[in-house]
Amino acid sequence: MTTEEWAFIVEANTHVPCVTCFRTLLAAPDHGGDEVRLQRLLDAYAVFPTVDGVGHRRFGRYERTADGRPDTSVYLPRGDPRFVLEIEARLPATMQRWYHDAFLADLYASAKRGADPALQTRVAERYVTALGVRPEAKRVHHYCTHMSARLEELYADAVPGLDRLREVVCWCAAGKLKEVKLDHHLRATWAKIGKACR
Repeated sequence: MTTEEWAFIVEANTHVPCVTCFRTLLAAPDHGGDEVRLQRLLDAYAVFPTVDGVGHRRFGRYERTADGRPDTSVYLPRGDPRFVLEIEARLPATMQRWYHDAFLADLYASAKRGADPALQTRVAERYVTALGVRPEAKRVHHYCTHMSARLEELYADAVPGLDRLREVVCWCAAGKLKEVKLDHHLRATWAKIGKACR
């Protein structure tokens, strides 16, 4: 994709941004290198509205980042785990918040479908780190109700470091999972890991 073509896309989406358009374009590998692709990702993010009006109507289903723009992590190229991992530290703090447990679950699934073993290991380590962070209040239910299945998958894949998740798993078991009567799903996983929530 040439500079002129990208500039046209950004200009065309200035007033009514298209998440699907940016997601599709940024998933393409032919941007001329990581630096260009990263800058285009930042450009796409800057296009999204920070106020209500059109932005509110079209992007109401997206969570808002600290600067008021929608959390459009859907257009991070999940099909390229290497790129996604390498740019994380260079993204603004508002975009780094996209690297939460749900996003890393998708990235891990993508890596398992075709990444080399070394990259799969890197993604798995980052995934475990993301799972170890308690979510914001509005994401607690999703986080806790998916925890058991995610742990079972990681355990089956022999991913190291799962014992680091004991605190958050027990937090879920004592809170949200208990409320929705799903805490029994944790027992088999933690029996295998050799831990017990007290």
